[in-house]
Amino acid sequence: MASPKKCGGIFAVLVCGLLGTARLAAPQSPGPFMDTVDVNVVNVEVMVTDRNGVPVTDLDAASFTIWEDGEQMEISNFFAVAGGRVLPPDSPGDELTILPTPETQRLQLVLLVDELNIRPENRNRMIGELRSYLTARRDAEDLMMLVRTGDEVTVEQPFTNDTGLVLEALDRMEQRLGRHVQFEIEYRSLMRRIERASLAKPTPLNPLVLEAAILEAERLGDEIRIVAERRYRKVEATVELLKGFTRTLAGMPGRKGILYVSDGMPARTAESLVTAWRGKFETWLTANNQSRVASRLVSLNSLEFDASRILRRLVVEANANSVAFYPISNNNRRAQSSLSAENRGDYSESGQGPGSLMVAELESFALDESLLQLAEGTGGVAFTRSSNIGGLLDRMRGDFSSFYSLGYLRPAGEDHEYHRIEVRLADPALVVRHLEGFRLRDPFAHLQDLTLSALHHDLERNPLEVRLDPGEQAPADANRYVVSVTVTIPFRKLLLIPEEDSHVAQVTLVVVARDEGGGVSRPQRIDLPIRIPNERILETAEGRAAYPLRLEMKPGPQKISVGVRDQLARVDSTLSLSLDVGASSAVPLPPEAWIWRRSDSGSEPAVAVAAR
Repeated sequence: MASPKKCGGIFAVLVCGLLGTARLAAPQSPGPFMDTVDVNVVNVEVMVTDRNGVPVTDLDAASFTIWEDGEQMEISNFFAVAGGRVLPPDSPGDELTILPTPETQRLQLVLLVDELNIRPENRNRMIGELRSYLTARRDAEDLMMLVRTGDEVTVEQPFTNDTGLVLEALDRMEQRLGRHVQFEIEYRSLMRRIERASLAKPTPLNPLVLEAAILEAERLGDEIRIVAERRYRKVEATVELLKGFTRTLAGMPGRKGILYVSDGMPARTAESLVTAWRGKFETWLTANNQSRVASRLVSLNSLEFDASRILRRLVVEANANSVAFYPISNNNRRAQSSLSAENRGDYSESGQGPGSLMVAELESFALDESLLQLAEGTGGVAFTRSSNIGGLLDRMRGDFSSFYSLGYLRPAGEDHEYHRIEVRLADPALVVRHLEGFRLRDPFAHLQDLTLSALHHDLERNPLEVRLDPGEQAPADANRYVVSVTVTIPFRKLLLIPEEDSHVAQVTLVVVARDEGGGVSRPQRIDLPIRIPNERILETAEGRAAYPLRLEMKPGPQKISVGVRDQLARVDSTLSLSLDVGASSAVPLPPEAWIWRRSDSGSEPAVAVAAR
């Protein structure tokens, strides 16, 4: 038995226990003769509007050019969608391939409330606006999911077209106190201390007052560095949460849109604080021959706390997973409320330097910048300083129901680089939006994406007719159980290639599990090259290949998701199984239902074949 590996609270032990008449192919055996040329079709969905944001739906392929990493590519596939309907081509004899209707035309909408980066009053205002909008559109058929971020990403309501369930989840969310409060208090407290700090001058009666004031300025400068770093780490934590969440959406077909409710993440976490400090102290320190103190903060406005580089990672990940961000921020009230009214005015007693309103506006611009970066990099739209969440949702629906799909061919291969995309229009008066880049997924990565989507979002497609059969549960120790699950696949669903003395198939499994607390095991890959002797091919034609898994898991509710790929046919299946580990012992499969035969070597696993 392989040694267990702990992943997010779950031990997953996969035992190579396949037995039967269909054996794993020996490594030295020649593979089947297949003359294939692999290519990748890169499809880019493009939204085109006029300057007023009205969709333009009457363009043809000749209206576009597409570029990858600065090289123009030939458009091989093209279709236009207007109002959720694929428009017929103008010229049926065109050499371009006219694709069928995309797999999904419904908007797959994620409503994501970023509680790490929104003030409770702004969040509740947005929830109220969203509640009003959804109540008026209860008949909408869009698939919606409600998600919030905190220490982790929590799905409050999985994908549904039942608006009532989304409204109930919004009610629950509104009762929560967001995590952003503690960061806001820290920031505003430091800003007030900068405002109220004394710019003292020495007097004959108190010659040490200047030294005390300089020490206070230095202390405030040191605290700015601490607070700026904490804010920077919060941006990092948020980006990692959002990156991980977009990966769970990667296996979902079609395009995904995240309506991102947030006050924004500061693109430059030290800028407003440093500007306030310099406006308060810089001239005064220079006049008192203390310019060395002022120079200590100059570096904080450099790349040290520039969070735009971190946000860039989120843009790349979202593009790789075909996820577009549509951020909205009720930012218009923050500039007036971020500093107390009694403290407004110039930071500098001499009247020099920026005023408090200017500093507050500088902070607002830094927050808006992060939202614009997410939207522009992923082909979405940002509504900043607005609570018109219904207007943004209408814009999203327009984007997902009226667009152009441009496709071009590129050679397949081991290419995991990020490639930049640019789409240009023949008419410069029109506005074009699209994701800015992509990263190719190899078949295993794609299967892993599908399996994670099945685990997190119940996305299951099973053209291979795979079955998961629970077996016995046995205590492993005081806190663990060994859970047996058998994966079975009908041979008639696999592509079996004839060779000299046998038929071969190549199957790959991906197994992942999630416990009650949300801990997810690392996806594990199992390759199953199957070889069936020619004299047994008729016997196994109506049988099933079987692979027994043994998973060591904690007691409690668990979910197991399995992805299966027929490598030769290039067909994928995903399915899941929920178990209450430790609550009961499932009935094992009857032994007489299987024909068992060990592999010749005694060390290689083989496949069990169902006798009936």
